[in-house]
Amino acid sequence: MKDIICRTINLQFDLLTSPAETLQKIFFHNKTELTQTEVLRILEALEDNRIFIKKLIDNIRLYDQYHIISDDFSQITQLTLAECYGGNFHGPLISDFESFIDFLNHIDVGSTNAIHKTIIKLMLEKRNLEHLYDLLIKIDDTQGKYELSMLTSRLSEILNDDIRNVHSGRSRRSASEKKSEVFHSS
Repeated sequence: MKDIICRTINLQFDLLTSPAETLQKIFFHNKTELTQTEVLRILEALEDNRIFIKKLIDNIRLYDQYHIISDDFSQITQLTLAECYGGNFHGPLISDFESFIDFLNHIDVGSTNAIHKTIIKLMLEKRNLEHLYDLLIKIDDTQGKYELSMLTSRLSEILNDDIRNVHSGRSRRSASEKKSEVFHSS
């Protein structure tokens, strides 16, 4: 029983910190393809208000093939990562931080409303947002842990800076530009 609990905790940790990689391992550990229905059934069971999971479900529904092979799933998860975190990343990232704090509170009753900076760094790296780490963690910390309210405030400042950059002519390429290519190329 203890082993099952440990595996469940590890799986949830991996899904929260590295969602694309973890889902790839779950779905294609010992299979080469799955049906769209199988993928959706599992994703819908995992959905818990995380914007990435919701968007991935939407993207799988849009995929126009009955079978999904590992490479296709990888492309769809990468597209979903880009859609969630490539532009206005504030909402999806806060959603992920909130889910991680909920996870901590479920496994440790005395947990705080904070995330350790090593976890923040890992989460940012796995979302292709590693460039935000120094901006996010440049403020004073309490033993390397950052409260959700501080993270939310700091992300808002970063987002406002990005908006100013867009208005001054420096913008990021939209992930939706690749969408039709991914969904109709297989």
